[in-house]
Amino acid sequence: MQYFPLFTDLNQRRVIVVGGGEVAERKVELMLRANPLLTLIAPELSPRLQALQQAQALDWRQQSLSLESEPSWHADARLVVMATNDARLNREWALRLEAQGVLVNVVDDPDACNVITPAMVDRGKLLVAISSAGAAPVLASQLRAEIEQSLPASSAELMEFVAGRREQVKQALPANRRAEFWRQFFALNGRGFSKNTQANFDRTMAEDKALNAGELWLMDAEIEPNLLPIAALEVLAKLDCVISVLPLNGALNDWVRRDASRVTEMSESTIENELSVGKRLLFITDEQQLKFLKERFSQARTIQTGQISPSS
Repeated sequence: MQYFPLFTDLNQRRVIVVGGGEVAERKVELMLRANPLLTLIAPELSPRLQALQQAQALDWRQQSLSLESEPSWHADARLVVMATNDARLNREWALRLEAQGVLVNVVDDPDACNVITPAMVDRGKLLVAISSAGAAPVLASQLRAEIEQSLPASSAELMEFVAGRREQVKQALPANRRAEFWRQFFALNGRGFSKNTQANFDRTMAEDKALNAGELWLMDAEIEPNLLPIAALEVLAKLDCVISVLPLNGALNDWVRRDASRVTEMSESTIENELSVGKRLLFITDEQQLKFLKERFSQARTIQTGQISPSS
């Protein structure tokens, strides 16, 4: 991983774009979507940037930046975007800015940046960012187009709907079942907002008793994780706890939900208690203990290579 994906809040933070041409236009229009305090530094502006300045969407400092300019021009900047047509000027100031701990992006020169702007799919609170670290921007653009098609414009409205009901779900369901509630809701509703969204939410909430049923899964410790069926990956992603004497295989550990607990043992009484409050457990152990657990917990299901056992 060359770049770590990290979202930053630019709302009412100072962003400076150096440059006033078409290249700067693209960056300015992108940045304005994050509602920053945006300042342009350029001797003159393109017609589009002039219109934005006249609409008071940004401030304009009418000046030419040079290598001899005083550093005070970026004193309060959270982010600086170098978008001039002078590559040497862009690079030199990028080095100076980085040395002072400023986030800096240089247009069309990823090697000079300490932050880059990815290809984005913007659906309000739902934001998908894709980067190839500058290696294959065309591929990143193609992936963005595919994701754009999979997320309707009404996804933004759906995100607002969901945000407004998170507290209701928090009050109605125990912490370990909320994620599953939302999985069920999105499976029923889809990714967009419609006239049926409220009804879908109400229906999912009404079925919370079914969602609260605990599950016990069993898996032989000798199984090679790469041979597990796709259905098993869905189970692993929903687990609340994994019980295994041995450390989890790297791939298996990646597939298990990150916030699921990992323990080396669990008593029968604790298993019963966990299941009674809707927990989803996976026991990874040897064949002898698996046989005992199957006899002790008749509802237990088994994950095997190629298949998972049906529910009883």
